[in-house]
Amino acid sequence: MPFADKRKQFFLAAVVFTCVTVGADALAYKIKCDEAKSLKAAVAEKSTKVSDLINRAVKGELGALKYMSERWEAERGTPYALWQQDAANHVGAQKGLGAIEWVDSTYHVQWVEPRDPNQSVIGMDIRATPERQDMLKDAEARNTLTLSPPLQLSQGYKGLLAYTPVYVDGVFNGYMVAALNINDFFKDFLDLEANYRWSIVLKSDGVPFFTEQEENQKVDTDTLVTMPLRIANQTWTIDVAATKSFAVMHANNLWQTVFISGLIIAFIMGLCTYLAFRWKYAHKLEKKALSVMRRDHERLMDVVRIQSEIAQSHHNQQHVMNVIVDHMGAIAGATGSAIAIIEGDDMVYRACGGNLAGNVGFRMPIANSLSGLCLVEDKAFKCDNTEFDPRVNKDACRKINVASMIVVPLRQQGIVVGVLKIMSSEVNAFYDHHITTLTFIAGVLMAALNDATAHDRLRQSEETFRLSMHYAPIGMALVSTEGKWLEINQAICAMLGYSEKEMIATNFQSITHPEDLQKDLNFVEQMLAGTLSTYQMEKRYFHKDGHIIWALLNVSLVRDGDGNPKYFISQIENITESKQLKEELQNQASLLDLAHDAIIVRNQKDEIVFWNKGAELTYGMPAVDVVGHISHDILQTAFPDTLENIKAELQAKDKWEGELVHTKKNGQKIVVTSRWVVQRDKKGAQIGTLEINRDITEREQLMQRLVNSNTELERFAYVASHDMQEPLRMISGLSDILSQDYAASLDDEGKNYLTSIVEASQRMRAMVRDLLDYARVDKSNLTKNKVNGTAELKRALDNISELIREKQAQITVGPIPSFEGSSVQFMRLMKNLIANAIKYQPEGQIPVVTVAAVDQGDMIALSVQDNGIGIENDFVDKVFEPFRRLHSWDEIKGTGLGLAICKKIVENHGGKIHVTSTPGKGSIFQFTIAKQA
Repeated sequence: MPFADKRKQFFLAAVVFTCVTVGADALAYKIKCDEAKSLKAAVAEKSTKVSDLINRAVKGELGALKYMSERWEAERGTPYALWQQDAANHVGAQKGLGAIEWVDSTYHVQWVEPRDPNQSVIGMDIRATPERQDMLKDAEARNTLTLSPPLQLSQGYKGLLAYTPVYVDGVFNGYMVAALNINDFFKDFLDLEANYRWSIVLKSDGVPFFTEQEENQKVDTDTLVTMPLRIANQTWTIDVAATKSFAVMHANNLWQTVFISGLIIAFIMGLCTYLAFRWKYAHKLEKKALSVMRRDHERLMDVVRIQSEIAQSHHNQQHVMNVIVDHMGAIAGATGSAIAIIEGDDMVYRACGGNLAGNVGFRMPIANSLSGLCLVEDKAFKCDNTEFDPRVNKDACRKINVASMIVVPLRQQGIVVGVLKIMSSEVNAFYDHHITTLTFIAGVLMAALNDATAHDRLRQSEETFRLSMHYAPIGMALVSTEGKWLEINQAICAMLGYSEKEMIATNFQSITHPEDLQKDLNFVEQMLAGTLSTYQMEKRYFHKDGHIIWALLNVSLVRDGDGNPKYFISQIENITESKQLKEELQNQASLLDLAHDAIIVRNQKDEIVFWNKGAELTYGMPAVDVVGHISHDILQTAFPDTLENIKAELQAKDKWEGELVHTKKNGQKIVVTSRWVVQRDKKGAQIGTLEINRDITEREQLMQRLVNSNTELERFAYVASHDMQEPLRMISGLSDILSQDYAASLDDEGKNYLTSIVEASQRMRAMVRDLLDYARVDKSNLTKNKVNGTAELKRALDNISELIREKQAQITVGPIPSFEGSSVQFMRLMKNLIANAIKYQPEGQIPVVTVAAVDQGDMIALSVQDNGIGIENDFVDKVFEPFRRLHSWDEIKGTGLGLAICKKIVENHGGKIHVTSTPGKGSIFQFTIAKQA
């Protein structure tokens, strides 16, 4: 193979391999980054959960102080027995609450529960240090819960002290004090949070005072999240990080799979590119060699047949001439041939063949013709185009439809007596080697025509043949019927490494590989028996140095005038390189059988030329059953688009990817991801297509089951939320009856409980209502109509007009183009977004809301901008999740489903929604709506 071709093959294969590898590496890197980001997000979510949990726990634990202080103030003191009972109940119920103390206005501990082991603190002045005095003054002045930093308490443990001042008739009367055992208190509820997955550290002024982490678990510092934690007057920080073991478990190592798969695919595609070019070159080389060999063999066989027929002509001159002209078409590819003999001033056609067969007797003047020039100068001439060659008789050529010709002289005893000519109705039909062949045939002809010297002429002809054989570029030999070498040319000697003398001393059997010898001998026996005229076979010869030479052998048998076998004419062409190349290609192709994917190579007619083991396993069809067939017919391919469009994209981009539906041998339908790559020749013409298919049927089935499961869940949510409304209405109704008819029978505590029931039922009804709305917002139930965007925006504002008046909100709106969709859903979308913009405002600030729309052709881009409290960056991606609330119910009423409903409505209308926000300055909710839903 030429070096340039090899370099091109390796270069193209390397380019394909590099491109696919780079793509796989980039994808793997992105997946790895996403894994790290996901873990970081999980830690951030855990830190938020732990922070909320601590806040609720501390406030819940200390709720007893507020209750006891309110009782004291209301009753202007509490009897010790009752106080002791309340304190004992709270201490017993709350793990980590070490003691509850009553401290009078002189800052001395009067009561403590439990007394054991806290007797030592009775009578203690709690103003132990200047820092403690400042904190107590602050607690007294705040008239609310005050929390100390972590302290080493006299009870012997590290703890926190919580102070609630007590006032009687507006005069400071003392403190209710709770002592929390830090280790017991936090460990009680953080044990479940800080398992082998998490490490949790609480810090005060940067110093850790509580750590929860399983033994022997190392922390993944890359995932560390630090959050401030504000409880009462204290600000702590909380550090949450994933453990090394959990980080390893969380990483699914998909990036490694993607990268390794990418390398495999890159190798396969690079190898396929290389093999495709190697196969193309080998096929071209083999085809050319076979063409040359076949042409030479056929020419030689025709010469042999001419000699054989002449030998049987019994020196009949006309028969000899007819034999010659009849074989010219096969030997030289002529459409017509003639033998012209001189008669006076003319030449007369004595024998004609081909399309000149009816011109026997035709006379042509010697003058002004190419034949005449051949006679005069006694040499052969070739004419490529009779219309433009001044040497020919154009009228005569037109009369017999001759466009190109060769003319050689016929000599008898050294005198030119005529010409042998071949003609064609096509221009440029002949080459220089045809002159040599025709000259040789002319000699054979004249030898046969000369009765006196016929046998001598024939011998000379054979000598000429042997001379031609001697200098032939491929191996040629005359072999006796016993297998002895009679004559050999230099090409055979060079091929097998022997000298001519060494070869003549042997026979062909001695240098033939034993495994091929019997087949060769069987052919020889058939030829000698007359049942076979020629034969061809691939066989192995031993080179003189011992290595194997692969050859293509063509053999013909020459018989004498009586039909007896005379000798064999053998043509031996060295095909070792071609054979090795085929084996190499086969070995390389076998590598493709290692791939699990189905790899198919199609020619320009979409016929399968290669079908790997992966294809056999995928479709249940062996290669022998499919090679040569149209792949789309065999696999009953269902395309996502018309095949014409797919082929147009393939021609334009040299590749195509998509999902196809194929049918296996057993009739089963499967879904495959299919990648096609075009193979082109040097001129850019498409010569084949590489197709790689991967069965994803199971994945598609899992996706469908997931879709069905989600549908069932939405249906369940709808039914459940719908059915829950009735008992909630009953609870609300009974609560109203209690408030109206039995309020006088309830004490303050009962009224508080009733108020809590009413508020809780209201919250639950709001949540059920929103959950029902969320389940109802389904694209499958979308009723399409022409939506007047501006009119529906006005309806939304009318729905919240009371809220707008209450907050004195300033609303600026622009026109909204019409579109196809749901008027009800669009009105609900705008109502939710504008209501949120009004509600989420700092205390006392007038809301300013701007609604704008831009027509983008197929889409409408809308935005709702406010000047509210904004959203922290950590939560902008989470606000659209169901039940995701960033504020408590007491701060801002809501269920956490409003934005989730907005997101579903936008997606139902073919759009997307997102929010950008600056904490303290406001938010912009931006979304799109398709004009044609």
